[in-house]
Amino acid sequence: MKQAIIFSFILFTILSGCGNTNSAANEPLFEKIMEDHSKGYVYPDSGVFYKYNVNTVTETISSPLDTLTMLLHKGVNIKNGWYRRYLPGCSPPEAVYVTKTVYTVAFIIQVSKENALLIEHGFSKMEEPPHPITCGYNVTRFHLK
Repeated sequence: MKQAIIFSFILFTILSGCGNTNSAANEPLFEKIMEDHSKGYVYPDSGVFYKYNVNTVTETISSPLDTLTMLLHKGVNIKNGWYRRYLPGCSPPEAVYVTKTVYTVAFIIQVSKENALLIEHGFSKMEEPPHPITCGYNVTRFHLK
């Protein structure tokens, strides 16, 4: 009998968590926009910019969206984030050639004001707005909704 009560309690706990219909809690915090920075790009002029410090040439970031969400939940006032994955070469869309230059991860964050937490997470403050991302044919912008 005691096992049946414990089983019922566990089942109730699991099922009550599955019935969460709070759509606002499941709503993505960032709008994902694909951009082309190859012919120049003008970043928004307000705020402070940080870039991710890449440790190795082939370093990747498994989920820039998760990184941005985590930083937002820790109190960083993120406005935008731009991400271009590591590239072993660069090729314009529909081109038949590829450059032999390696392009490290590019991850830039725009925040409302300076925040030391970003330094702790591997970012460094940029003294001026960033230049367009090199080989930026497919840059993902994450804009806070």
